[in-house]
Amino acid sequence: MSKPELATQGCLGFAPIVCEPQVVVRDFYHPRPQPVIHPVEIVNRHHFVPVPQHYYTVTERNVAVPPLPTVPISSLPAGVSPFPTGPAGGAISPFRK
Repeated sequence: MSKPELATQGCLGFAPIVCEPQVVVRDFYHPRPQPVIHPVEIVNRHHFVPVPQHYYTVTERNVAVPPLPTVPISSLPAGVSPFPTGPAGGAISPFRK
């Protein structure tokens, strides 16, 4: 005879009592990609700042100078040079100021 048959015949004791099942919940988590979009706006600001640039214009002109009066060297007193001299005794250049 098998055990279930013995249990129903009362040979092994009382008949079993079957209780309400206990619920055991096991949670499983499976990762799935979830897109999260973060928009970024880039604003390129261009500032124009005046920077001085100096330009020089050059003009050139020619001026005619009347000639110096000529004096014959022979008419100069003795010891006087026909060329003008400066304070140090050197000749004065007509190109110096």
